[in-house]
Amino acid sequence: MEVPVNGTTLNTRAHVFQDITGVYSTISIFAIGAILVSVANTKWFALVTGIALPGISQVRGNLLLGLLPYSCYNGLACTLDLLYKASEKQGLSYGWMGSKVLVLLRNEGMIKSILSQSDDIVSRTGGQRLMAPFSTLQRLLGNVLFLYVGEEATMMRNAMKAEYKHTSALQAMYSEVVRTVQDHTQLLKRHQETGQNTEDLLKLTSDFSADVLSRTYFGLEGTHTRDDGLEHIADRMLEISASASHAWRHGLHSILTLRSPRRQDEEEKTVWQSLDAISEQRLRDMYGSEEPDTNMRAVALSISRATGGGSSRAKLSKYAIEQGRLTLFGGRFGIGIVLTWALIELAKHPAILTKMRCELNSLDSGDNFPDFQTLATQTPYLDAVLHEIHRLFPPVHATARVINAPIVVETNDGTPVELDKGMIVYISIYHLHHDKTIWGEDADEFVPERFLFTSYKRSGYMPFLYGRRACVGREFSILVEKTFLVEFLRTWEFDVKDKSEIRPKFSALCLPDREVEIMLREREVGNGDVEM
Repeated sequence: MEVPVNGTTLNTRAHVFQDITGVYSTISIFAIGAILVSVANTKWFALVTGIALPGISQVRGNLLLGLLPYSCYNGLACTLDLLYKASEKQGLSYGWMGSKVLVLLRNEGMIKSILSQSDDIVSRTGGQRLMAPFSTLQRLLGNVLFLYVGEEATMMRNAMKAEYKHTSALQAMYSEVVRTVQDHTQLLKRHQETGQNTEDLLKLTSDFSADVLSRTYFGLEGTHTRDDGLEHIADRMLEISASASHAWRHGLHSILTLRSPRRQDEEEKTVWQSLDAISEQRLRDMYGSEEPDTNMRAVALSISRATGGGSSRAKLSKYAIEQGRLTLFGGRFGIGIVLTWALIELAKHPAILTKMRCELNSLDSGDNFPDFQTLATQTPYLDAVLHEIHRLFPPVHATARVINAPIVVETNDGTPVELDKGMIVYISIYHLHHDKTIWGEDADEFVPERFLFTSYKRSGYMPFLYGRRACVGREFSILVEKTFLVEFLRTWEFDVKDKSEIRPKFSALCLPDREVEIMLREREVGNGDVEM
């Protein structure tokens, strides 16, 4: 429509269109500005720019995938090493792992703050997340002690403390621990009689560890001799749970198939079924053909009664059953790894070995094995040696947590940094234990004496973690390790092949980088030694 105005013909449709276009342009400019302001103040800013923690050291990787390719190829331990080096100035650093932000904490105050938080702020699983630190292990084991949250966690931790932490409980099971270590001594002597003077050290200590835990938890003896495939299954579970590539493959497959990330893949399902079958067999063996007496000494029964179950097989609580699976899996590793490193280091340091033997020979136990009270109170140097081994070679060398709600930590210079929901925080126990600002210039050396004198800082010592979710089995582990070393050192002369060349290898655990051979020769009684 054309309308004449003052003799001029005006195209009203074009004019209106221009006005509308101008309005849209103005609105668009304001909208884009608002979006940019919004992005700059939300997590989308981090995704767009790659800057998740402004002002904090970042380790960059692949443009799209961040550190994921590096971690899949080199392993998570190498990734943590990069992050640790970048964290020196500020006490923390970060990098992207795919779409997730990994934050490594180096500052001890930050570490303690994070580990002290409640589960609704910081947890191991982070709810339904595809890439939660312990999601793979949760699919392999089910819900177990270190994955419980809330009231379940409190109930189960109290039940476990009553069995593995309290002095009266440790004293009650001490005789079973001694019997187990002496049974293994006799086994090694039978090997000697057949001409076998060399043992696989990690297998030797892991078999002992598995037996002592099976004996105390299920009330069963000599379970390491069973050909049920447990050793292979436990090793495979360890490999899967430590694999970043497996976790991301599982997450991607869950997205593409529209399946819950909590659902097991075929390999995980096979491993789970195998472990569960062995656990069920252990329970059947625990009860035998008849229902056990209610006074039967098996931790499984005590755990069941403390968590709402009973003593009969039909009434055994789900918590006791779940803890049984964790005992089978974890029983082969923690204690065995510590004892392996202890014997390697003692073989490398004969003066320390001699000092230990002098202390053990001075124990007032006559021809008998030292009693519980003697072992607990009269072995300060043995205690120092074990503390130093736990420091140098923490079996669980790193741990992780998911931030469930925003939390503020402070850098080395006091600058506040907000960690947002969904970020994954890693703590390298190994690096913390080798930090020269805490332990001195000899931080990488085996010096048990540092734990005999108060002048040495020990605040950075966390082999059993810290805070509300610290390991409830610490006292039991130390007791078992001490019992083994007392028996072993008073029975055997030994040496370790290529001991000076053995280095740590980091997967989920801190293991030797090769098969370790130990040569044994039975000690002769004399020169102050006590016959066992």
